[in-house]
Amino acid sequence: MDQEKELAIHELVQAIRKLVSTVHLSSSRMKKQFGLTGPQVEALRILYKEGTLSSAELSRKLFVTPSNITGIIDRLEKKELVNRIRNPYDRRISLLELTDHGEAMSASLPTPLETRLVENLLDMEVDEIKKIAHQLHKILGIVSQVNGVDMSQAVQE
Repeated sequence: MDQEKELAIHELVQAIRKLVSTVHLSSSRMKKQFGLTGPQVEALRILYKEGTLSSAELSRKLFVTPSNITGIIDRLEKKELVNRIRNPYDRRISLLELTDHGEAMSASLPTPLETRLVENLLDMEVDEIKKIAHQLHKILGIVSQVNGVDMSQAVQE
């Protein structure tokens, strides 16, 4: 491999490591400051923005399985941030709503990393954004092959 290519690959891998580290650091700070995991924070944000939802609706919006959403909601309920209420039209369905404490916490959460990313990407040209997205999909394909993980579902959603 020539030296220029090797350097370019090294810079790309370092940038990916920095990206992963930044996301991890942001999540760790959220855990330390609010005592919440990333999925718990996102569940609160969604409920704050959209109001009362069923657990199935929330799981679809968070891109997690129904069994995972149960654990997330159980922990938020223990922290008295959400309430489960029975759907008056179908008692088999529990609806999720924020408590007053959950609403206050949701309002105080910092702007998500993803929102800041989107805001900054708005300054870029569409072709540049498409190129970056295409290249990231290629990298995800490589990583998923290496780790034997199917990223196709996560990439599409």
